[in-house]
Order: sequence, then C-alpha cells, then structure tokens
Amino acid sequence: MDDVRAALAQAREQQARADFSSAERSLLLALEAAIQIYSDPGLVAEALQMLTTFYRQTSQLEGAIAQASWAAEILKKRFGSGHAALLPVYRSLQQLCLEDGQAGESERYRILAAALEARP
Repeated sequence: MDDVRAALAQAREQQARADFSSAERSLLLALEAAIQIYSDPGLVAEALQMLTTFYRQTSQLEGAIAQASWAAEILKKRFGSGHAALLPVYRSLQQLCLEDGQAGESERYRILAAALEARP
C-alpha cells in the first residue's frame, strides 16, 4: 500500500510543477493499484478523490466521470453493490454529473448514496 501512497504523493508534486501528464498517469496507476491489487476501499476513495479533483482542475469532467464510474463498477464486483466503499464514489459521481449538466444522472447517484447511508 505504500506504493499507492507514494504514487499519490508523486502526483501531488507533479501537479505542483504543472507536469499534468505525469500527474494524471500517477493518479491512474494509484487508483488501479488501490482497486486491483489491494482492494482497499480507503485507498480507492483517496485516489479517486485526487483524480476527480485533478480532472476538475483541468476541466476534464468527462474523464472524471469515466474514472469514477469505472471505480464504482470494480468496487461493486469486489465488495457487492451495498458496500460502504461505494459511498464516496457515488457522492463524487453525483457532484461531477451535476457539474457536467447531467441532472438525471446526478440524482441517480444521490439516491444510490442515500440508500447506502440508510443501511444499518
């Protein structure tokens, strides 16, 4: 897991240097490792949050939505559709879709997130 955290730190440094191509690559690798290798919901949420923030800052909402959707699908396959790890992903998708003018999709993710929050 240290390699994922190192990739996230490296991405922060690359963003600070305006090396956006390398930062994006580091973030994508960190997200993939968090999901595929470690299956760690906390790392997934952290990597996804950084990646969606990066895409927002670089005006790439479609990329952010695509990556968040991919992460949601992988998490559902690994942990099941009712797992709490999906909550931050659904909240991110809700906000991203709203920002992208997709009110219907935003509402769908709001409902999914609310259903997870309501679980005991």
